[in-house]
Amino acid sequence: MLDRPGYYQLALSYGKESRLTHGLLIAMTTKGHEVPRLLKGLQERHMYCEQPLILAALVAELVVDSCAVKIGLADEDLNALEEESGLHGYDNRRKGDPLDMDLLNAIRILHFANRTLGLDTIRL
Repeated sequence: MLDRPGYYQLALSYGKESRLTHGLLIAMTTKGHEVPRLLKGLQERHMYCEQPLILAALVAELVVDSCAVKIGLADEDLNALEEESGLHGYDNRRKGDPLDMDLLNAIRILHFANRTLGLDTIRL
């Protein structure tokens, strides 16, 4: 999974006569290379290899998967913060006093979730 890529750049060149697409993917990641996953995706979809944009579709899949993981983690953090503070709209759950909680930690969680969701919105 692409955890925190700094950037992606994809250059594609398609030759009409040869019906070949050449691509160059440059990705700065903290968890290794995604070339094996791209190759696996090409092998699994060999019937689509003649499609000029198959590489772009595979890279888009990597980005969507990465964003889904981070959005899920942000959602879990926000749910935990809501549970801790008791600030929710459910009558059958405990209502808390937000002034009794660690407000600096709550602000950190909200800031990080806001930044994560904003960046992932741009990436998608």
